[in-house]
Amino acid sequence: MTILNCFFHLILIFQLYSSLLLILFSYIQVKSLALESHFETVGTTPVQCKRYFNFTDPKVWPKSTFEVFNMYGPCSPTAGKNPKNMPSVHEILHHDRLRVESLQARFKHNSKIKKNDTRFKDTKEVTHIPVLRSGSYLISVSFGTHQQIKTLTFVTGIIMQYFVATHTCDRTTYEDAGSYFKGVFSRDILNITQTGEVFPKFLFGCVTETNNLDVDGLLGLSKTQVSFVSQTSDIYKGIFSYCIPSGPSEIGFMKLGPRDYPNDDVKFTRFITSSNYDPSFYFIDITSIKVAGVELSIGKFDLIFPGTIIDSGTTYTYLPKNVYTAMRDEFRKKIRSKNRIIVKSPSKKLDTCYGNSVYNIVPTITLFIFEGGVSVDMNGSVTLISVLDNQQPRRSFACLAFAENIKDDDVSIFGNYQQRRFEVVYDVYGKGLGFIPNKCP
Repeated sequence: MTILNCFFHLILIFQLYSSLLLILFSYIQVKSLALESHFETVGTTPVQCKRYFNFTDPKVWPKSTFEVFNMYGPCSPTAGKNPKNMPSVHEILHHDRLRVESLQARFKHNSKIKKNDTRFKDTKEVTHIPVLRSGSYLISVSFGTHQQIKTLTFVTGIIMQYFVATHTCDRTTYEDAGSYFKGVFSRDILNITQTGEVFPKFLFGCVTETNNLDVDGLLGLSKTQVSFVSQTSDIYKGIFSYCIPSGPSEIGFMKLGPRDYPNDDVKFTRFITSSNYDPSFYFIDITSIKVAGVELSIGKFDLIFPGTIIDSGTTYTYLPKNVYTAMRDEFRKKIRSKNRIIVKSPSKKLDTCYGNSVYNIVPTITLFIFEGGVSVDMNGSVTLISVLDNQQPRRSFACLAFAENIKDDDVSIFGNYQQRRFEVVYDVYGKGLGFIPNKCP
């Protein structure tokens, strides 16, 4: 019996809200030109994969370590089977905004926090079907009694995991305007061949038909009862970490399970937990922001309401309007002091762009200071993104890689572009969210 031999199923019943119809159960394929910083330019000369890590040392790399690939790069397991063009920043922003809109709608529907609440009141956990627009990062895992290597996208903001079936199961259909899944809620033995670990009665979505899905499934890394994290917690203890590769030719990693961290090497901040919040999200508190050492003049309440989630499937970081404006203006001020001027943005959604020479004088750090005094320093490699000029494709600009929320009650999102260069550690039932700097290429 393999994981894809679906023998038990439940019909998935849920309500579709109009704000989610465009992207519910969707995986959107995007194509265009290459970027220079977010994605490397791929020319006629083959690009070699860059492995910065030696995964053979069991003290550093346990058996439950998996390589992480950029879906669009030459290292991707899907590169030879279904080559794809690199998405442009414009396409990333467009589809990122669709994902953000769906996350906001889901958050507001399932969250019971009101702005006049003094703190959280517990209610029953709401379990529902997730909005999908999976990220661009993949892992390859061996599953099943008869070893099957599966290429999966991992997403922290998704209820549960889905695997594409190798044969027909009974099914229920969920469609939208762009892509769809047909599948059932199933149960089987999960056998991770690479580690020898077995999880009986493992629940997952068995996908029998789909379009625009170029991988074998999606790995759900939320903390809901049916997620991979919860169902494997007896062995992995609700702990995992990942290093997102900075370009398509780099290879990152994901680790499952507990391990020792040097006390001076990892910074943890607690998760904000309440069943009033959607359990598929990881909430954290941002208490202040600094740009090049200057603390922004914003109220703490503007940062903590309605909250901030960290999401591996969203590309950019989205902030409340007044917070984003204050950060952007201070950023511009620092750049202006170096006699650099803003150029016309090639994208309407990016409002702060410069010539590429700005990389040499960009403010050295942008600090997010989380609950407990934990700070995360972000340099120009994760605060700026290179955007190609629509009129002159050989020319590019360096633009601030943040965006503002649309509505005042939108949740803030800490996206994966700003997570690069850190090993991000999730200790779901213990210390919370950890950041280990300088661990990723």
